[in-house]
Amino acid sequence: MNDTATQPDHMQGVSPFERGQMVWPMTKELELEAAMVIWEEIDNCSQQYQSAQTTGEQLEAYIVALGAYRDAVGTAQLRNDAMPFIEPLHIAWELAYRQGEIAESFDWDFTPWFVANCISFSEQGLSLKPDWQDRARTYGAKDAA
Repeated sequence: MNDTATQPDHMQGVSPFERGQMVWPMTKELELEAAMVIWEEIDNCSQQYQSAQTTGEQLEAYIVALGAYRDAVGTAQLRNDAMPFIEPLHIAWELAYRQGEIAESFDWDFTPWFVANCISFSEQGLSLKPDWQDRARTYGAKDAA
């Protein structure tokens, strides 16, 4: 039986072997933790953008795009738009972890990396980069080397 048709879009590209090693479906505790840390990082980036408006600090392009998007839609909408990334964040962590023991922490190290490297920000909104799963696997492989 082919179960990929019943998988969420962000599970496409995750092999059955990888899926079998994951904590899936996510528990409520994992969902809550992922929601908190992804929002914390997105909010942190947005605050950096706000600060840079007065200091003139040079920022990464994704932070500028995120800040402009927040200015356009507001905080509540940005928070709402971040929620679809809860499961992909968890999946990316699992994919990275399966490549090798990760020395960094999920909330302070991996989540900021995920936001910077796996999510695209534009005036139209937020989206997963097409190669986000491969990026996650590479993240894990760097620690294995």
